[in-house]
Amino acid sequence: MINSDFFILNKLWWKLPFDERDNEFLIKQTLYFKKLIKDVINKNDKDLWDGYATLHREKYLLECVSVESNIDYKKLETILKDSWLFDIFISEKDRYMTRKIRNLDNVIKKTFPSVFFPDLSIDEFTPELAINLHKQIGKGIIENMGKYRKKLNMAAEDNFIYMSPGLIETNMNELFKLTREKFKKEN
Repeated sequence: MINSDFFILNKLWWKLPFDERDNEFLIKQTLYFKKLIKDVINKNDKDLWDGYATLHREKYLLECVSVESNIDYKKLETILKDSWLFDIFISEKDRYMTRKIRNLDNVIKKTFPSVFFPDLSIDEFTPELAINLHKQIGKGIIENMGKYRKKLNMAAEDNFIYMSPGLIETNMNELFKLTREKFKKEN
């Protein structure tokens, strides 16, 4: 992202119709983070980096679940505290979302322990990594976690239909292969 030319903004496939953020906002936000990272990249300030990593992880978690649930930052903090008392007094729908958020949080912390995860080689970026992450994220909430989908699905009850199940494995293999090749060239 530090070297981004913002090509992603040419086709906002990930942006939902009710998302009011425009390209200017997204560029300003990205430039702000880019500047923040460059300003502190040479400093060895553990508290700053830990705070940055926590803030970034929590913002990412909110983005991941924003389509499925109306969770604000305060509720996210409560969910992440892992309180048994909180777990007792929530509905089944909230219990599902709580598990999902905690699973995602645990996966991020275990897989990418540092801000720039220098210990994760690009060679480890494989479909098997994605399958293992899916198993961890889906624990307690997805029946066939770690397996490619066998049925057609739609996103959040929207009209967008995901890729046909018969094409997933081949396309995942190609995606990971091309990504590894691209990152190896940049390094």
